Amino acid sequence: MRDFSVYGFWPHSSERWGEVYQATSARAAEDLAQMFAAEQGAVLRVAGVFEGTVVSVDRYTLYVDPRDVRNLDAEDLEPDVPGLEIAT
Repeated sequence: MRDFSVYGFWPHSSERWGEVYQATSARAAEDLAQMFAAEQGAVLRVAGVFEGTVVSVDRYTLYVDPRDVRNLDAEDLEPDVPGLEIAT
């Protein structure tokens, strides 16, 4: 068993999501994430699976669109990141 970081978002809210799973492969880790979503009665769109523990992508914005006004009320974010650019 190895650590895999699984990242994605909830389409119904556009909220980012990430979790670390112990699994035998990246595919198995994604399956665990999808089972979690099914238990919640929700759909999860997985954007990436990385071996190891990767710093959470949701530390910059809580919602997929960085211009989403809901990010303004989010706590524990690091919105000012030198070198990070928004590409459109």
